[in-house]
Amino acid sequence: MSINKDKVKEVILENQRFVQSVHLVRRSIKIQPNFNYIFVGIRRAGKSFYMFQCIHDLLAEGHKIEEILYFNFEDDRLDGIELADLDLLLQCYGEMFSHKPFVFLDEIQNVVGWEKFARRLADNKYSVFIT
Repeated sequence: MSINKDKVKEVILENQRFVQSVHLVRRSIKIQPNFNYIFVGIRRAGKSFYMFQCIHDLLAEGHKIEEILYFNFEDDRLDGIELADLDLLLQCYGEMFSHKPFVFLDEIQNVVGWEKFARRLADNKYSVFIT
């Protein structure tokens, strides 16, 4: 699949607006800064909403929404995305913002081989959160 860069940029901005508007029931789970996380559990258990809570916490700490790169791989606009396409997400983000983003990847198991991309992010010192 060849992903349209303009569509990726549109999704980035739309997701930044979306994650700010999510109403949360706060959970008392705490994470340590400077680590990478994978949230696992049964479907509809709240993994994505905990991820949103992490984003809200970053914003409350003074980070800007422009530092957040959130993608939900169940978004129909990303249907057919492949491992080779994942780097385009970072490229598009880099064309839009000068920050090194906090990377939030929701339902990334829909992309075969996603583990390699996640490992590269971690090796390159990105803060990565995955469901």
